Amino acid sequence: MRLLKKNGLIVMVVYYGGDSGFEEKDTLMEYITTIDCKKYSVLRAEFVNQPNCPPLLVLIEKL
Repeated sequence: MRLLKKNGLIVMVVYYGGDSGFEEKDTLMEYITTIDCKKYSVLRAEFVNQPNCPPLLVLIEKL
């Protein structure tokens, strides 16, 4: 993230499930809540009406 230029964007699509997928997703979701809001904007979007572990979208923008 520190290598991003101002207004640079990281786009992640998080697919989870399987043996360790839920643990990895939870760890990532915990981490993104700790990102400094003075340096980055973080957006998490998810499908709320889809079955079977639908993917999550995470956007991180450097301010």
